[in-house]
Formats: sequence, C-alpha cells, structure tokens
Amino acid sequence: MSHIIKITTLAALLAASFFTCASDEQIYLGMGFATGSGSQEAKGNFGTSEDDLDQTQGDIEVGYVFASGKRLEVSFTSIDIENAGEKGEYAGIDFDWHFPLSKGKVQPFLGVGFGLYEFKDSAKNFDQSDDLGGLALNFLGGVFIPASEELEFEISYKIKGIGWEVAEQNGNEVELSSGLSAIAFSGRFKF
Repeated sequence: MSHIIKITTLAALLAASFFTCASDEQIYLGMGFATGSGSQEAKGNFGTSEDDLDQTQGDIEVGYVFASGKRLEVSFTSIDIENAGEKGEYAGIDFDWHFPLSKGKVQPFLGVGFGLYEFKDSAKNFDQSDDLGGLALNFLGGVFIPASEELEFEISYKIKGIGWEVAEQNGNEVELSSGLSAIAFSGRFKF
C-alpha cells in the first residue's frame, strides 16, 4: 500500500508542477488538526460487530486555488484511533476538491474527495503478511477565514468512510469498514 501512496504522491506533485499561477491563482501549504469520533464495523461468518472509536487526525496539506475560487488539495494524513484502551493508526493520502459558496473574504465551502489508506500494524490481527489497504470517501463543509493576503485559516466538519480490503482471520473472511467524523482546524500559507 505504501508503494501506491508514493506513486500517487509523485504523480500529484508532477501534475502540480505543470500549473502556472496567474495573479488570482495561488498555491498553498498548510497543516491541520482534527478530533472526533467514529466506528469500525466487521462482517464475517460470525455475523456483524461494531465498535465505537475516538480519533484525532493530523495532516500536511498542499493545494491549488483556481481563478474560480475552487481548490484542489492533497493531504498527507495520519489518524490515531482508540477503542476501549486499544490504539491503532490509519495513514494515507487524500485528494479533496473544495467548492466555495460565496466570493467574499470569509468563504463558506463544501467539499468532496477520496483517499488511499493503510491500517498500520493490522497484519498481526489477520492471517496475512501485509497491513490492510483501504479506499476512503470524504465529505466536508466549513469556512475559509483569511488573516492576511498570505495566511488563511479553515474551520470545517469532515466525514470519512473507509472500506478496507477483505482480510482473513482464522480462515474466515472479514470485511472491515470505518466511519469517522471530526471537527477540523487548519492554517495555510499562500504564495
């Protein structure tokens, strides 16, 4: 899975290098933090089980603001989860599109995207040698708040659903999925 993330990252960076910045288009770098809750569901021959999760997220963001105000953002994300004292980590890369709802200084927005994830150290829980890989679907809404021409903040609500690859546990197939929601805060520097 980490090989896929490396190739995708390289492709995204190469694609970004072909963009030319007009006066009303910008590239930005940022960091974000989010906290929230979620659940993890497992389905198999044993039936279905669901566990509640607490989660915190951290990410590094690279984005491009088009002349229309729409944005394409690539985020390198780490999600720490905790369930009944047991800890885990999801790590991945997200590709999100932001659609501003107004043209003012403070801009509310909606967004949608997808991500490629790895469930770190999950191989020890299943009959396989590799950690689980997953595909995420992202939905978000929030507001962009400018502090200056170069500095911007974002407050948002993010929903992420991750479908993990089918795994085997004691000879039985197990389908895992994770649903996460979080309040997020980001700071970005535009140039």
